[in-house]
Amino acid sequence: MLDAGGQPSEAATSLDRALHASPDQPEPYVQACLYLLRKGRAPDAVRVSTKAPQTRETLLVRAVALELTAGTAAAQGILEQVQNRWPEWAPAWAVDGVIAGIHGRRNDAVASLRTAVALGATSKELKAYLEGTQAPPPDLLALLAQLR
Repeated sequence: MLDAGGQPSEAATSLDRALHASPDQPEPYVQACLYLLRKGRAPDAVRVSTKAPQTRETLLVRAVALELTAGTAAAQGILEQVQNRWPEWAPAWAVDGVIAGIHGRRNDAVASLRTAVALGATSKELKAYLEGTQAPPPDLLALLAQLR
């Protein structure tokens, strides 16, 4: 609300306070990272995510933040870690597929996105990309918000 009210520095201070108040809870970190990513502050989201407890959600947000800071190799490593640890979790496969699609690796994208859909991902954008009716891959931030 502070940010929407034109008080970004107060919003950042409030965000830091929330993270310090519950350092063992992953959700404030996820929310903070999503906020920072929406504001185009991916490097800050990477910084915040490295302090978060390692849950599948915080790791997924870190992977997206890394991808958006040109850390594709690091993002892929984290996604592999999440997929190996939680192979049944569709969001990790969906994000992996979108990142592959962004980098022009359509075959890899299709394989990961098919896995995501088989595991229950229902995003219309993912399905349209798989069907070939949507040429660019879905927007990574929009997809992340849908998947949670």
